[in-house]
Amino acid sequence: MRRLFGHRFVAFGIHEAADYLFGGGLAFTGVHASGRMGIYLLVLGVLWCLLGVVTDGALSIFKVLSRTVHGYCDLVLVLALALSPLAALGQLDPVAVGVGEGIALVMARISLWTMYTPAPQKAVATAARPAEAAMASPRYEGAARVLGRGAGQMKRRATAAGSQAGPALERSARRLGRAIGSVRRSRGQDCETQRTDG
Repeated sequence: MRRLFGHRFVAFGIHEAADYLFGGGLAFTGVHASGRMGIYLLVLGVLWCLLGVVTDGALSIFKVLSRTVHGYCDLVLVLALALSPLAALGQLDPVAVGVGEGIALVMARISLWTMYTPAPQKAVATAARPAEAAMASPRYEGAARVLGRGAGQMKRRATAAGSQAGPALERSARRLGRAIGSVRRSRGQDCETQRTDG
């Protein structure tokens, strides 16, 4: 059904209302039309209203048919309505033909645009990156703090000994410090969000 109908944007409740509206319009036109064309419009209008009554929807009563089956039945009824003048050759009512073909065109478009299955809801929040999720763990935060202190001590010793490794160790310590600060801010925001949601 998803492949057949492509992009859909009409809610099924609107589709149901259209079934009743145009089905009733067909039945009304059929009662006042002359010849066999009037009979065909009356029958198809009643069938369209009955389809809405027995489909699982907000405006239905019995909820026997699924919405997917409803979509296929819509296409069958649209095709039958579009071809009904051929079955009534010789007893055509011009007004009834115009009404029937117009409703067939409108219902065909509505059927092709209807969301027969609910649209998937978008995630409210995106998942954290693996590295950020790992760094947000208290265990990793503690390990980063220990490594930061160790890098600071090694830097001080290297500087005291006149080693060239001091600047590199200092940069590493700064990176770890920034990482710890970022983790703390992230956890603080998460806690604030949870308190707000609660």
